[in-house]
Amino acid sequence: MARSICLCIFLLFITWIPILSTSFPLSTKTRWIVDEKGQRVKLACVNWPAHLQPAVAEGLSKQPLDSISKKIVSMGFNCVRLTWPLDLMTNDTLARKITVKQSFESLNLFDDALGIQIHNPKILNLPIFNAFQEVVSNLGQNGLMVILDNHLTYPGWCCSDNDLDAFFGYPNFDPVIWAKGLGKMATLFRNVTNVIGMSLRNEPRGTRDYPDLWFRFMPKGAEAVHAANPEVLVILSGIDFDTNLSFLRDRFFNVSFTDKLVFEQHWYSFSHEGGAWVKHNSNDICAKIIGEVNHNGGFLLDRGFPLILSEFGTDERGVDVSGNRYMNCLVAWAAEKDLDWAVWALTGDYYLRTGTKHMVETYGVLDATWKNVRNSTYLQKLSGIQHPFRGPGLQEKKLILHPHTGLCVTNNHSGNVPTLRLELCTKSEPSTFNPKEGILWINKMCVETPDVAGQKVKLGVGTKCSKLGQISATKMHLSFKTSNGLLLCLDVDERDNSIVANPCKCLTKDASCDPASHFPLSTKTRWIVDEKGQRVKLACVNWPAHLQPAVAEGLSKQPLDSISKKIVSMGFNCVRLTWPLDLMTNDTLARKITVKQSFESLNLFDDALGIQIHNPKILNLPIFNAFQEVVSNLGQNGLMVILDNHLTYPGWCCSDNDLDAFFGYPNFDPVIWAKGLGKMATLFRNVTNVIGMSLRNEPRGTRDYPDLWFRFMPKGAEAVHAANPEVLVILSGIDFDTNLSFLRDRFFNVSFTDKLVFEQHWYSFSHEGGAWVKHNSNDICAKIIGEVNHNGGFLLDRGFPLILSEFGTDERGVDVSGNRYMNCLVAWAAEKDLDWAVWALTGDYYLRTGTKHMVETYGVLDATWKNVRNSTYLQKLSGIQHPFRGPGLQEKKLILHPHTGLCVTNNHSGNVPTLRLELCTKSEPSTFNPKEGILWINKMCVETPDVAGQKVKLGVGTKCSKLGQISATKMHLSFKTSNGLLLCLDVDERDNSIVANPCKCLTKDASCDPASQWFKKS
Repeated sequence: MARSICLCIFLLFITWIPILSTSFPLSTKTRWIVDEKGQRVKLACVNWPAHLQPAVAEGLSKQPLDSISKKIVSMGFNCVRLTWPLDLMTNDTLARKITVKQSFESLNLFDDALGIQIHNPKILNLPIFNAFQEVVSNLGQNGLMVILDNHLTYPGWCCSDNDLDAFFGYPNFDPVIWAKGLGKMATLFRNVTNVIGMSLRNEPRGTRDYPDLWFRFMPKGAEAVHAANPEVLVILSGIDFDTNLSFLRDRFFNVSFTDKLVFEQHWYSFSHEGGAWVKHNSNDICAKIIGEVNHNGGFLLDRGFPLILSEFGTDERGVDVSGNRYMNCLVAWAAEKDLDWAVWALTGDYYLRTGTKHMVETYGVLDATWKNVRNSTYLQKLSGIQHPFRGPGLQEKKLILHPHTGLCVTNNHSGNVPTLRLELCTKSEPSTFNPKEGILWINKMCVETPDVAGQKVKLGVGTKCSKLGQISATKMHLSFKTSNGLLLCLDVDERDNSIVANPCKCLTKDASCDPASHFPLSTKTRWIVDEKGQRVKLACVNWPAHLQPAVAEGLSKQPLDSISKKIVSMGFNCVRLTWPLDLMTNDTLARKITVKQSFESLNLFDDALGIQIHNPKILNLPIFNAFQEVVSNLGQNGLMVILDNHLTYPGWCCSDNDLDAFFGYPNFDPVIWAKGLGKMATLFRNVTNVIGMSLRNEPRGTRDYPDLWFRFMPKGAEAVHAANPEVLVILSGIDFDTNLSFLRDRFFNVSFTDKLVFEQHWYSFSHEGGAWVKHNSNDICAKIIGEVNHNGGFLLDRGFPLILSEFGTDERGVDVSGNRYMNCLVAWAAEKDLDWAVWALTGDYYLRTGTKHMVETYGVLDATWKNVRNSTYLQKLSGIQHPFRGPGLQEKKLILHPHTGLCVTNNHSGNVPTLRLELCTKSEPSTFNPKEGILWINKMCVETPDVAGQKVKLGVGTKCSKLGQISATKMHLSFKTSNGLLLCLDVDERDNSIVANPCKCLTKDASCDPASQWFKKS
């Protein structure tokens, strides 16, 4: 439960003093921004976009302006970088003649206009510029400083190389008009004291962004602002999307003023080599990129000029591995340099972005309600750099920061013996560390390291001070050696934020390892959670590697890295990678036979050639080393891995007559099996993306009675846990893993609990033969869901995680049973919010039951291993790929349409709001209480039509219609018209709009398919 303190513990001289009143205006003093008294003012800002159509600050249709300002303050920010389009100063019609209401209505944003009328009526009929002034004024009333950032020329989204306003001289970037616009804006805010700076232009870029043009025109913009308003800071961006100011190393910028000049730089995870954060070890790439950032802009600090990191951030859902790693590195650098900064962005969602209404901003610190924090952990990380560490007029206080959490190292006084722990930096005691001396002092007590891994780090009075070293490229691991020579590092146990000693990890080379990761995973009642106790939903795909020739399928068709990236692009976050037990019990297979030899022994010469072309690195590797390469590459692409022991000897699985079907069968020796599991667990002990091990696929046969299961399954579980206590231990049931009902009355005892997970399989053929075409879909779906819940689903209610680890159907769409079953399964998986693994990734097999290149019709990739087999099928799965609820997550209630995998939302494109389907990640919250019968979509309720075939409208609550849940599945949402006709919500697949149609297929009729009328609450 611990995390290495690399990318984590960082030596800093941090100052914390009470917030003092700031005397405006601000100016510069060498590299610092200071107030009128000459005291350092640190800018800890958030970007608030107001540059997109309709040229109004985002979010004002969701919350009152004053509430948003107060929320900014409550999150610890003291400043807002408020964006604006140049057109606001150069187009009087936009600025002075078009009102907020007119601007929204011209874009068909009627619901937003209504929202502003409700939340901010004062600005509704103001001209656009006056509304902008109101925002600045309210920010000032709440004590917030403002930087006015000229983001682009005309209202819209920014930025790409091909934009017509990308750089000086582009069609929509006239330098003369730009300078005049800047001067006009500076004049209009001349006497507004909380406007402390103006950023001249956001992210200059494009094919012409060479320095000569920059030196020609940027001074003119700077002088225009300073002449119009000599009180404000003048903030200059670089080129290459403001990532590059290196041209100032040898040629400097001359203006008529100096004490108002500030530079800005941007840094995102994608600002450098594509995929760098997952291709390379985190320490190595962090050190490398910090070197580049310092070369491109950070050097200005050393030369005595202030530098603001005015844009940075990442996806706050936590799903972007690159972004997560980059943020840990960035926070460490920002703390070391004690930077002023502005995070992107405040935004919960946008009114209109690139033609899409209410697009969610996953980088936004607020969620789509504009009321709640999107990710409190992310905000805590930023809290570690919100206060000044040093600077003119401040008393220095030295602290040690843990960048991953934003907390600082301090003394834990709660026990009998003082130990180290993390605490808010504002509450932490002073600490010092001299790398040459190697002694870490916390308020006159020194660190005494333990001699055993896993123990807490103590503090003493100086008689037994331990010497620590800084290792890895980042110098952020604090290490020491035990008496027996074991190298340990300071680490964090996130259960109580105590500092412990653990084996150093991720020091170099291994890209799959994340020194600041949330791994390992564990369980919390029915949920799988990370080290912080936050739910992690597994949305996996099965990748077979258990057939002859015991190599992951598809590597003769595409490069391994391309396949891994394809898995990510399809929305999966995890792979259930199958393997034969023989890989661990037969050293000849595992260590002595190469990939090439294995293929050639099976006459698979064309596949050997394909691997030589696409994956030459593995061709001459032993089979097990090739397996390791697959796991490693999946980790480099941010994919978790479950290692599934699928069978004993390489081949196809499964039938009742297999010789390895169950414990005690000729090819299933329980003792050898347990040893093999333990050996595999040991070999992947330090591979962090291996998060679980499935003990055996589909136990089955004539002997699959529970007594043998209870006798041997615990031994396999204990073998895995003893060898690798970090991984989840995943147990399958009997009857081809369709049945765990024997656990209803007799439970499974092992020595551990927080790693125990169960798995269940469900295919269309798992039940009565032909059931899905013999019976009405509503009736059979309800019946089989009852059986599935009885046989395994009940474990969720008893507080145990359950993974639906195999399911799927023929993706050619020709299997009526399979199509109907999948709609039923997706509805159940959404209702239960299950973790799952679909069968399968496979486009085709090298060799299956004697046939070469047999196509896998259940595979999400086609036989080229490059293209998606059925995009409609993949969209269906997308509806259950993201979590709806769980520990640490804000619950998002949605109504899912299982047949499409889309969710019900508001259709904002027309004059009258109506219902339609949209990607669930873009859909607005919806609630439906069966007792009340009212379907709400983000505070608007459904108003049903009185005629079949018409679209279903949304209103503000005066004409809410009552809906009933009918049929055995309760997935038809029905109502009666004024003349007594029973209608149901349905989908018009021409435009995904929700319409009212006569209810169909309610019961009995087996030939009818009701899927278009099925809706399920998540």
